[in-house]
Amino acid sequence: MYKFLIILIYFSIGYSKSFDTIMGPCNIEIYDSKIENISLIQKKIIKDVNNMVNKWGEVKSQVFYVYIPHTKKDFYLKAKGPVPEWGIAIAKKNPDQIIIQAPHVSGITFSRLLEIISHELNHIYLNRLPLSYSIPSWYKEGMAMKQAEEFSMNHRLKISTAKWNNKLFSVNNLESFDKVNTSTSTLAYAQSAAMVYGLEYFYGDNIHKAIINLMHKGFTYWDAIEKITNDSRMEILINLETFIERNYNWVFLTNISKSIFKILPFILIFGFFYKLQKN
Repeated sequence: MYKFLIILIYFSIGYSKSFDTIMGPCNIEIYDSKIENISLIQKKIIKDVNNMVNKWGEVKSQVFYVYIPHTKKDFYLKAKGPVPEWGIAIAKKNPDQIIIQAPHVSGITFSRLLEIISHELNHIYLNRLPLSYSIPSWYKEGMAMKQAEEFSMNHRLKISTAKWNNKLFSVNNLESFDKVNTSTSTLAYAQSAAMVYGLEYFYGDNIHKAIINLMHKGFTYWDAIEKITNDSRMEILINLETFIERNYNWVFLTNISKSIFKILPFILIFGFFYKLQKN
């Protein structure tokens, strides 16, 4: 009976909390009774905000919100606008807010929830930069993937397999995610992350801080990166395509080797009985 009342309270009034961060006050509202480690969410938000500001510089300080509505319908109502068909979370501006489908609806684990929060916090950070509209989608999503440490072996395999099947996105199609759908979203995010790591490979780990610093001075994204690198936009994109081809070309062999190890016992058994029969 007590547990039922707790769940009922969550469904009706939810859990809310406000706390300060160096990017401004954060207000959390959660309507999922299965989320019990609220304090870990708060610690994660504070830690990620501190990391971003310390690595890349300050952005304007203002309130932001984190909402986890109870139902999928509530999620779309709260989002008040287009949400990618594959998306279970979205970051919005004016006011800054992160809206995430409840784990009991989406089926995500608590650790995955923390990754999503980290990902969307990076969008809030970049959206606060002057002329943030000039930032290409691949950079926004790649930086968010980097922040949340989401770039997994599965993403690398996606890139490698798509490369050999001639199904990689062109860099122009990743300027915005207009042509991305549910079936290709993982590849789009994987390529975006790889391009961000490619920037660091060619231009150094401080490239992001340098870009953000110039954007604070009124430069658009591409004007900033061209000034920093002394390369043209075309040269930068060619470098990133080269990085992907060189570094993820043969990753698909990892999957093949795993398959070989799985069937190896059966090959050995077959060989044993074949030899026995022959003898």
